Amino acid sequence: MESAGSCRWRRQAVVLGTFTALVVTAMGAAPEVTADAAPTSGAGSVAAAQQSGEAATEDLASAAAEGSGEQIEVTGLRQERREVFANPDGSFTAQEYTQPVRAMRGGQWVPVDDTLVPGADGSLSPKASTVELKFSGGGSEPFARMSKAGREYALSWPKGELPKPEVDGDTANYREVLPGVDLTVRASGEGFSHYLVVKDAEAAKNTDLDQVELGLSVKGLKMQQEADGALKAMDAAVGGTVFESAQPTMWDSAAQQEGPGPQAKAATKQHVALDAADGGKAAPVDVTLGKGRITLTPDAGLLRGEQTKYPVVIDPTPSTATRTAWTSVMSGMPTEQDWKYSGSAGMGKCPTDYNPVSCNGVGVRRLLFTFPLSAYKGKQILGSQFSAHVEHVYWADARAEPVDLYRIGGKDYNVTSSSNYSNTKDDWSDYLATMDTKISPSTCSSSANLNISNGELLTETKAAATDSWSRMSLGLKAKDETSFGGWKRICGNTYLKITYNNPPKQVDTRLMTTSPGGKCVWGSGRRYTDELPELRAEARDPDQTSRSTDQVKMQFKVDWTDKNGAEQSYTYDTGYKAPNAGTVFKYRVTQRPSSQPQITQNSVIYWSARAFDGDAWGPWSYDGDEVPPAGQTA
Repeated sequence: MESAGSCRWRRQAVVLGTFTALVVTAMGAAPEVTADAAPTSGAGSVAAAQQSGEAATEDLASAAAEGSGEQIEVTGLRQERREVFANPDGSFTAQEYTQPVRAMRGGQWVPVDDTLVPGADGSLSPKASTVELKFSGGGSEPFARMSKAGREYALSWPKGELPKPEVDGDTANYREVLPGVDLTVRASGEGFSHYLVVKDAEAAKNTDLDQVELGLSVKGLKMQQEADGALKAMDAAVGGTVFESAQPTMWDSAAQQEGPGPQAKAATKQHVALDAADGGKAAPVDVTLGKGRITLTPDAGLLRGEQTKYPVVIDPTPSTATRTAWTSVMSGMPTEQDWKYSGSAGMGKCPTDYNPVSCNGVGVRRLLFTFPLSAYKGKQILGSQFSAHVEHVYWADARAEPVDLYRIGGKDYNVTSSSNYSNTKDDWSDYLATMDTKISPSTCSSSANLNISNGELLTETKAAATDSWSRMSLGLKAKDETSFGGWKRICGNTYLKITYNNPPKQVDTRLMTTSPGGKCVWGSGRRYTDELPELRAEARDPDQTSRSTDQVKMQFKVDWTDKNGAEQSYTYDTGYKAPNAGTVFKYRVTQRPSSQPQITQNSVIYWSARAFDGDAWGPWSYDGDEVPPAGQTA
């Protein structure tokens, strides 16, 4: 009889009997060796977690949540755009945010705060951002310097020293860098925006605005330009995008307070709209990447047009490349986008009955978002909810106008700085749900007022987790894109809330034994026995804690080939037990009833095991097995 498979094939054997020689082979992948978590759920630790509402580990958070009946945050799973809570029922709920909600400062997580504060060297930096960011305090230094993980991107104003800036919250304004032209920079949680603000028609005549050169210096980065004008700063050593910006754009100031046409109010004083969504007529800005410089070429027709309303704002926006994304695209400007827009952007048919008419040429707006999903591989997904903040609606009485949620593209589809209406309009692959209730507008910092839960969204999230998607993209659009009524302004800080269960772990082959036979023995070292063996295995459940009463059961599976060469198998489920170390689940292999295929002499029996926690099955012990090398089959 040939040797059973090698350890690499992850199969081990004992052989039954001198007369009834049965090769009994346990089938199991050898999982990565990890130490069990140290006990952290003692009474004192649990009480402290219940009082603070947070715990460092899933085990401790789960024990505290079970005892208190309240959610407990798992601080060990905190990220810039992610938070996870243990629920009293033993499940977990994660929230994946498109925009960063916290940043690491001094070894501690703190809320993102874009407010600029002066440093010891006179520069300005946000209180808490996910990047290291410095704005000039005046002089010849770069007006913006952004770095992350030792990679740096800096821009300079080459036409003389900068004045001391005027600071307002997250914004620094350098006045009169050219006659009638201000340079404005604004911090965000993951980058910055810089604007040239052309204040009047006289300033627009300046030929220095025909082409505007900015000094560019980088460290540890290699710059590249996409076909659509987007810029990417790639890691010079290992590749991958570190910083990126969409094609620059510009707009005039046909701005107004949004509302239905009859209620619209024209601006009573000059207003600088630093967000394209708040501006008026817009046009792309050509950009050229050169050695040590970026050259911007504004649209002359908009810069100096007779109908142009000043100020005119010229805006490139570099930011960090992340696993999340959000953008606004427009049917009337199909190759443009409001990439990672600040505040809110429109959705639906842009209402040209507003006064002044800032929607001319925009057409229909749609919103797209990308969320990471790699953390949910192998999880049992129990619930899924998309949430957003609606800041404005068309109707003064906020009457119900339906909003549709779609999945965009397929597996790992990613919204990028190059995504626009033209190249995404055919990617609205799967309609998920409609929200058709009255939405009272609020602010981007208030509670979400657009929430779509479960249904097809849950189905898609489950499928994505099962298929190991690293990301999923979703989109919002008005149900009716032919009328103004569905128009809304929706903030970029959306989030995807996912409730999940951790299935039992894969049964470790080191915890699988037979009696007779003992521990798993490979190849020629297998033992023979003259009786049908008892199969033994231990289970481990990530949700099990020292205070938990949760139990699991074990399912054993026996496979063999009958005398006619047909493959046969059966399973046996044990009773429930706590999956603690040393708790053994057992099953004695039995001969099948005479009416069923028998386990004959010289048969090779393979056995495997998996655990069930009442909600989900863990993987089989053989999941991940490789095809055995030639000549090493049993």
